[in-house]
Amino acid sequence: MLGIALLLHCAYSAYEYNKLPISYNRSDLLLELVISLCLIFYSSVTNIQMPSRLNLDNEIVHSPSPYLNFIHINKSLKESNEFGIDDYSKFSNRLDFIDIVKMRREYNVYASSIEKST
Repeated sequence: MLGIALLLHCAYSAYEYNKLPISYNRSDLLLELVISLCLIFYSSVTNIQMPSRLNLDNEIVHSPSPYLNFIHINKSLKESNEFGIDDYSKFSNRLDFIDIVKMRREYNVYASSIEKST
């Protein structure tokens, strides 16, 4: 909240200074802007960290990845499960491979029959 308040104060001060016809030193505004952005970034990074938990023995258990939640497969695949799509359905409906040797033989027979007829 402090970072947002400083950022709003900096914006208001810049607006007020632009209304004045005299020249002024903007270093105080830049310093206030840098401090407010640093406070906002620091608070956003510290707030997304997952808190530690207590186990049954009242010992603190830290998460192996403090900034990431675990992916639950049943939630992530919910839509595909509702449609009846599985991970291997793309293999069951793809086209078969072409037998090149067989195709060459058929072409040679066709080409030789064309030569004999002419």
